[in-house]
Amino acid sequence: MTDEGTSLGVCLFVSGALPDDGQGEDEMEVKRVLTIAGSDSGGGAGIQADLKTITTMGGFGMSVITALTAQNTLGVQGVYEIPVEFIEKQFDSVATDIGVDAAKTGMLSSSEITRCVAKKLSTPCCTQPVMSVRKEEGGAVRTSLGIHTSIAALQQ
Repeated sequence: MTDEGTSLGVCLFVSGALPDDGQGEDEMEVKRVLTIAGSDSGGGAGIQADLKTITTMGGFGMSVITALTAQNTLGVQGVYEIPVEFIEKQFDSVATDIGVDAAKTGMLSSSEITRCVAKKLSTPCCTQPVMSVRKEEGGAVRTSLGIHTSIAALQQ
């Protein structure tokens, strides 16, 4: 498991999303964990890494993708933000049908996306503040105003 996966696993366990209640595996309820983050086409971070970790920890992983990246082991070649309206549709689709026991946020690349996610969340949430991708690698850099908005929105 990657460092990112290890920290997500610890975060989910501490938040109660994946409790160790002393029951046998056959009796333990599978928790529904929603990861809200960017997609890493290289598979080593973002939604892809989160889903691998959630599955490894015994949860049922679902996703809301906030951004698409073109990246590999050499760097990030580009970032495309998903429109807020579509992020809301993804969230509503999963929450109204499957349900969400816990959530985890990653790349929330704009203040508007952060506000949207904060408005939708009503479950325990682990926050991994992926604020930017290096500009020289084709990514967007968050402004200090955007970072402060993220912190304020997610604390409510």
